[in-house]
Amino acid sequence: MPFVIIIMRMTRIYFFSVIQLQQTLDLPESIIRHISCALRAKVGDAIILFNGDGYDYHARIDYISKKKLTVFILEKSDNNTAPSLEVHLAQCVCRGEKMDFVIQKATELGATEITPIVSEFGNVILNQERWQKKISHWQKIANSACEQSGRADIVTIHMPVKFIEFVSQSFSGAKLILSPEENSVLEGVQKIDAITLLVGPEGGFSENELKVSERNGFLPWQLGPRVLRSETAGLAAISVAQHKWGDF
Repeated sequence: MPFVIIIMRMTRIYFFSVIQLQQTLDLPESIIRHISCALRAKVGDAIILFNGDGYDYHARIDYISKKKLTVFILEKSDNNTAPSLEVHLAQCVCRGEKMDFVIQKATELGATEITPIVSEFGNVILNQERWQKKISHWQKIANSACEQSGRADIVTIHMPVKFIEFVSQSFSGAKLILSPEENSVLEGVQKIDAITLLVGPEGGFSENELKVSERNGFLPWQLGPRVLRSETAGLAAISVAQHKWGDF
């Protein structure tokens, strides 16, 4: 009978504060519920903490109950999963849970920053308080995606910006806008280490938005002959960009 080897993935947890070696840490209640209930961890189990500084911190669970979880930091190691290509995804806000999906998968694919964009044909309108709640929610999704995908850096989720305000800003690297109607000009884009990727809403960009983006140096990028949905287009573009210029 052949042997079956099961490889268990080490539990990785984002911790929002400074971590030091030989330090005892009390983890917050939100993490306790996840580790004790979902993962059924116990005293003596090993876990990895990260706080966005690029290191993995290897820890041991010393105490666990329903309301308290204490870990001891044993050592730290370099984490080499940070994307070699900086991808700033400017995603026009999708409705419902589609934006949650975009945030999660873009983080897994190597986005480094995500800015929700309010565009002319977009149909998501919220007040300041609800935007704040959305950003907090999306940041948690990105942090969880970093945990799952093995990243030790944190993806920054910015506050929403109107289209015209966003394209008028300065960005490093190539500036690309997905446009199914325009011919791609990426043949002239050589090896780069950063891109800003602008993705439209379900209704697409307006003619004025396309003209304004062109005046501000954004190059049109057509992803083949088929029109992709908003929540698909940006993820497909990140994958292609990672293959052309990144670490895929």
